[in-house]
Parts: sequence; C-alpha cells; structure tokens
Amino acid sequence: MIKAYRVSDLVAEGLICRSTIYNLIRRGDLRAKKIGRATVVTADDWQAMLDRAPVAQLGARRPEQPDSGSAA
Repeated sequence: MIKAYRVSDLVAEGLICRSTIYNLIRRGDLRAKKIGRATVVTADDWQAMLDRAPVAQLGARRPEQPDSGSAA
C-alpha cells in the first residue's frame, strides 16, 4: 500500500505552511496528484523533495557587504 498525505496532513505536522507546499508544487519541486478535490503527495515524493533540499546552515552569517554609500 502506498502512503500518501493530503496537504492539510503536512500542514498539521507543523513543519511547513500551506502556501509553501503549493509553491513547491507549482515550481515542480514537489510532485502531487489530484484525487477528487484533494491534493495528495505520496510519502516517496515528500521524501524525495526533502532529500533534494539544501542543508540548512544554522548560525551561518552572510558576508559583510561593503558600504556603497560612504565616500572615502
């Protein structure tokens, strides 16, 4: 049996918001299927999207940008 989630199931987990899921689907980063009125994502497609996502660099700082408005 194939495990699948409705968008509302993924949102209920509290890990991602509804609009982000639909944006991922729209961009082609997350495969989804329509079954009646429900948008459904298989567990395999969800895992594949997570596997492709970049690793978060928590605490990493962006390089300082030179101040373009100051005169020397």
